[in-house]
Amino acid sequence: MQDEPPAAPRQTDTARATLCVKCEHLCDPALERCDRCGGHLYILCSHCGHKNARTISRCEQCKHRLHKSAKDRVRAGGAGKFNLLYFGAAVLVILVATGLILWLADVPRPRLW
Repeated sequence: MQDEPPAAPRQTDTARATLCVKCEHLCDPALERCDRCGGHLYILCSHCGHKNARTISRCEQCKHRLHKSAKDRVRAGGAGKFNLLYFGAAVLVILVATGLILWLADVPRPRLW
C-alpha cells in the first residue's frame, strides 16, 4: 500500500474574509454571525439600510455614521442616566435592612420623641 500525502488545509482568502470585532476571528463573508463566538458580523445603516461590516465606522454607500459616539450615548440617556425612583427604592431598602438588622441584634435605639 502506498501512503497518500495528507490533504493541504483549506486556506481562506483573507482579503475577502470578514473580521469579527468581538473575538478577532476571520470568518467567511457569507455568514451573518461569527462561527467561533456568535457575534454579529454586519450592521445595517440606519440612514439608507445598507449592510456594512461592523469593523467600519461609516456606511459604504451613504457615508452616514454607523455607531454612536460616547457623547451621543450619554446624551440619549445611556450610561449617564440617573433614575430618581430607583435611587429612592435603594435608599428605602437600605434603611429597612439596617433597621431589621439592629432589631434582630437587639441594639438599643435612641428615643426620637
